[in-house]
Formats: sequence, structure tokens, C-alpha cells
Amino acid sequence: MSGTYRGNGMESESGGVRNDLGGKVRGPVFQGGRFEKIVIGGKVRRVNLGALLLVVELIMLVGALALWPDGPWTQYIGFYVCCGAAFSAAVAFVIVSTGSGTGTGTGTGIGASTGAGAGAGSERKAVPWVMKGWVRALRVAALPALAAVSVLSCVAGLVVFLDVVDTGEIPAQISVKGDRLLTGSNPALLTLEMAAPEHPRKRLRLALSIVDDDSATGTCVHKTKATIEPVTQNVTPEHKVAADSTVDFDLGGRQDTVQFLLTVTTDANSRCRMRLEKALGTLHG
Repeated sequence: MSGTYRGNGMESESGGVRNDLGGKVRGPVFQGGRFEKIVIGGKVRRVNLGALLLVVELIMLVGALALWPDGPWTQYIGFYVCCGAAFSAAVAFVIVSTGSGTGTGTGTGIGASTGAGAGAGSERKAVPWVMKGWVRALRVAALPALAAVSVLSCVAGLVVFLDVVDTGEIPAQISVKGDRLLTGSNPALLTLEMAAPEHPRKRLRLALSIVDDDSATGTCVHKTKATIEPVTQNVTPEHKVAADSTVDFDLGGRQDTVQFLLTVTTDANSRCRMRLEKALGTLHG
């Protein structure tokens, strides 16, 4: 920050900041990737914008971990990508802006802008060669771009996370009531019940697996069919599926216990013994 020192105060050549003992303070001023503010007494406090972004993003990440819902980690890939981009851009901003600062003098007299201050003024640090010419221009242009990427990625990550919290997949507890075994042509009537979810969703995905109770007698999986009929009002639709299938239901806005009637049938001429091996539910949407 170039300027002319006069007594105990400082005045920038751009006219942006001036402070004298007992005078008013004007600020903050943004320069070289830092927010600079002159306080009474001549002290200069600098806060790096990249550091501020890192703090905000860290707070967001801690909050996300505290509110983390259930469900597969793969649905949070967008959130991970946005967090990585936000942190990377903020760290890059800190690195780039740290190298763009300028030296300052502490004495009296003119020369802070040239490093030749009189009296007790310290000499300005030599400017590295990488700051010269087009490299320095690229650095200056990179700062707003990095800040924008960090802020936008942070906001996008927050939006993605909140969307997953509201609509992401979470496991549903499914209980089975009735005899799971099916012999020959006698249909098996089972009741599937989903407990009232802690985090309601719009839809339920139900995965069924009906297998041979004794595979040594041969398989009848290909002959087995199942009908899943919602018993609870407003839940739709009814499904007729094969032995190993996944179906989807619209819960109709219900947030309480939901029941289904599962009817399993196989070839009337067979002596197969079939068994409902699993009924897994996943809430989503």
C-alpha cells in the first residue's frame, strides 16, 4: 500500500484512508487481497479475504457434519466436490494475495512508496521478479476469480447439502408379518409394514427377494410371482412383479405407518417351497 507518512498518521495516494491521533478512522480498504483498516494510534490491521472464506467454509462444514442425515455417501458427491473447490480456491487466494503485499515505513518523511524513507523508516522489501510485468497482472486478475470460485462453490455446496437433507435417500424400517414360506399352489399372504419415518419423504422404494427354501429340490424362482397392494390410504400404485424385483410407491404425503399386502404365488403343479428372504425399503424424493 503506497502512501506518504506524515507524523503519526498516514494518507494513501489514492486518498482512501487517512488517520491522525485523535482523528476519525476511514475504512476498511481492500488492497492486494486484504482488507486493511487504519486504527487510532497508527496501527494497521490486515485481514486476508481468503482466510475469512476459509473460516466461513469451515463453519459450514462443521454444521453439515452436525446435521448429517442417513443414506449412501454417493448422494453427497456434489457436496464433496463443492467443498473441495471452495477450500482449494480460498487457499489459493491466500497464497496469491500473500505475495502481493507491499512494504511499509514506520518513520517520518517522504519515501514510503520508493523504500527510501528518511529517519527511522525501514527500507521497502525488494519486489520479487515474479511480480513484474504480465505475471503480476495475472496475479491481480486471479484474486477476484479465486474469490468468486470460492464463494460460489460454498453457496452451491450449501444448496446441494440442503437438497439432500430434504430429498436424499434414507433407509426405511420394514417389518414382515405372516408366514414367509410358500408351498406349492397355496398363496402366501404377508403384511409388510413401514414404521413412521423420522425424516419423511415423498416416495418409498421397496426391494423384494423371494428365493427357494431348499435349492436342492430345484428352483422355482422363475415361476414365482408377487403382488404388492398398498393397504394404507393414498399410497399408490399396486404392483405385480417377479420374485426378485424393486418397485416404487408414491406415499401420498403420508408421514405415519404404511402397510402393504404381499401375495406370493408359484406354479400350481409344483411342490416348490419358496421363502421371502428380504424386504428392504428406501425413502427418497
